[in-house]
Amino acid sequence: VASVPPAAVGFAVDTPSARVVDLGTEFGVGVGRAGETTVQVFKGEVIASDRDDASKARRILTGEAVRVSRLPEFALSTTAFDASEFVR
Repeated sequence: VASVPPAAVGFAVDTPSARVVDLGTEFGVGVGRAGETTVQVFKGEVIASDRDDASKARRILTGEAVRVSRLPEFALSTTAFDASEFVR
């Protein structure tokens, strides 16, 4: 979980399948065994994209969650938001 102050907007987290760019927020990033990435936004917004291709991106807002995978090809799908999934 990251809580990013306004001075650090643009802070990015790279995982095996995704790049998550902060737009002034508090968010959680988790990586599964197969390299899939779960992103949940607790406050604010982030942009989640393919790690190697920013044109495949989606804006994620407060209370939303997505799962990103690259196998067999890039996929970004909505998943259930569950605040208890991350220690804050």
